Amino acid sequence: MKRLTTLALTGVLAIGATACQPADEQMKEIMEQQALILEKLGKMEETLSAARTAGKRQRPTEDYSKVYKIGYADAVVKGNPNAPVTLTEWSDFECPYCAGVTAPIQALLEKYPEKLRVVYKHFPLSFHPAAKPAAVASMAANDQGCFWAYHDVLFDRTSKRQLDGSKLEQYASDAGCNVDQFKTDLEKNKAAYTARVDADYKEGTSVDVRGTPALYINGRKVRDRSIPGMSAMIEAAAKEAAGGE
Repeated sequence: MKRLTTLALTGVLAIGATACQPADEQMKEIMEQQALILEKLGKMEETLSAARTAGKRQRPTEDYSKVYKIGYADAVVKGNPNAPVTLTEWSDFECPYCAGVTAPIQALLEKYPEKLRVVYKHFPLSFHPAAKPAAVASMAANDQGCFWAYHDVLFDRTSKRQLDGSKLEQYASDAGCNVDQFKTDLEKNKAAYTARVDADYKEGTSVDVRGTPALYINGRKVRDRSIPGMSAMIEAAAKEAAGGE
């Protein structure tokens, strides 16, 4: 807009520079026209600036103190099922960042074998084509008690950028699942498995999951995903669950 103003001024001044010198009345008229042009340009700049400001979507800040209500019925659980602290993970099998948190989470389970359990929930992102098929297939693995082994195989492939949605049966074999049962269950129960994945995704959106991985400890969002950071949250949550201050 500043460039437009400069060009407008240049154009007005050029009239005097290239034409005969105007009379006083003509010069007054030119100056009045110049003032009108500048006024209009100023209003245009204000309008554009207001539009740019209004057009910017202000992303709300995340609330790390809020305790979100999370359902655990029929949850896929790893660790002590009766632990006082639950780390809930909304995850995407094709997300490399999700693959990256598997080792820290396992380290926490080993550090807190009595205090901690991990719950896995599905949040396949639309731009990961293999994510939802893998999530649905993992439910077939879960039905034969093979979910976590299958989970590890899938994330191992993802960490190497090798996850292939056409090789889900091969991954079941690699995980040590019964492949025949896996195939039968997946074919027979695919609609139910898909509904389960969709329900996890819907619940995730209801508790402000914005991307993957999204981690919650006893319902509170995890800000610091380092082992020391999550350890501090686990210890505080365990103390709170025990009725401590």
